[in-house]
Amino acid sequence: MPSAARAAKRRRREAGKAAAGNAGVGNGLPVPRCVKMNNTIRNAFYRVCQHFEEESRLLRYLLVSLLVIVLDQWSKWMIKTNMTLYESIPVIGEFFQIYSHRNKGAAFGILQNQRAFFLAVTVIVVAGAVWFLRKSAKEKQGLLSVALGLLIGGAVGNFIDRLLTGEVVDFFKFHFRFPFFGAQVDYVFPIFNVADIAITVSVALIILDSLIKWSQEKKERVGHDAGTT
Repeated sequence: MPSAARAAKRRRREAGKAAAGNAGVGNGLPVPRCVKMNNTIRNAFYRVCQHFEEESRLLRYLLVSLLVIVLDQWSKWMIKTNMTLYESIPVIGEFFQIYSHRNKGAAFGILQNQRAFFLAVTVIVVAGAVWFLRKSAKEKQGLLSVALGLLIGGAVGNFIDRLLTGEVVDFFKFHFRFPFFGAQVDYVFPIFNVADIAITVSVALIILDSLIKWSQEKKERVGHDAGTT
């Protein structure tokens, strides 16, 4: 009997501790103010940590943009300060040359003399890319975020040139010469720069990311259909 009484007393004590730990939730008791305060502080701290984590991811991808801008502007500065206009430095014979060239159009020399149009379009594109980058970084879409970082860096790199001088410095030149089914190919690829490379790679990565997501969604649909049959 004494042992049974002690066991009952212990059960009542444990039930009391559980009730105190639950802070009155579900048993009609008022929630102590200190518990409310602790929950508020904990939730606020969680939100702050989550915000900093999301912003740190965003900053990592914006650093990709910054790296592209710095490399692009540095390479253009080297061309302008060390080469005269239309000067050429062979790297691999005539196939690949460093060629000092100015472009008043878009990437790869298209749409010449449309400065105001390109400035306006670039602002819209960069603003949209930054918005999508914030969203993709928050959702931890690494490949898409890298692509958007490259796109922003490339767009801003050429934007700086157009804004300051009205023309973009290009210098990578490829000249293709080879026979093709009896005909002689003689083709000069549009001269480009580091910013153009970043934009091109970003588009390729965006397409790759879309294909990967499409493939994953297709597998999920097939698995779902197989599970329902």
